[in-house]
Amino acid sequence: MQQQDVEIAERAARNAAQSGDAYDELLAEGAWYGSQLDWRRSARAAREAIALRPDRPDAYFNLGAGLANSGHYVEAAQRYLDQGARAGGLGDVGTGRGTGLQHAHTGGLRRGGQAGVVE
Repeated sequence: MQQQDVEIAERAARNAAQSGDAYDELLAEGAWYGSQLDWRRSARAAREAIALRPDRPDAYFNLGAGLANSGHYVEAAQRYLDQGARAGGLGDVGTGRGTGLQHAHTGGLRRGGQAGVVE
C-alpha cells in the first residue's frame, strides 16, 4: 500500500504545481509525508492548510487520518466530524472525501490514507 500512497502523493504534487495554489501544495506535502509514514509532518501540513482555508473539508480529513494513524483517535474523530460539517454531511464514499465515520464503515482507515486526491 505504501507504493500506492507514494503515487497518490506524486499525483497531488503534480496537481498542486499546475494550480499554483498554496492550499493544494500543503495537501500534496501532507500526502507525501503520509506516504512516508511521517504522521507528525503530515498533520502539520494539514493544520497549515486548515489555517489557510478553514472552510475546505479535505485538510480536515487528512488531519484526521494522520491523527488516527498515530493513535490519537479522539482528536481524529473530532477532525472527521469537522470535515463532515464542511462537506455538508457524511460526504461521498466514492470520491475519497467521505468522513472518517463513513470511511471506517467501508473498511477502516488504511495506513497513509489521504483524501484530497481522487483516484
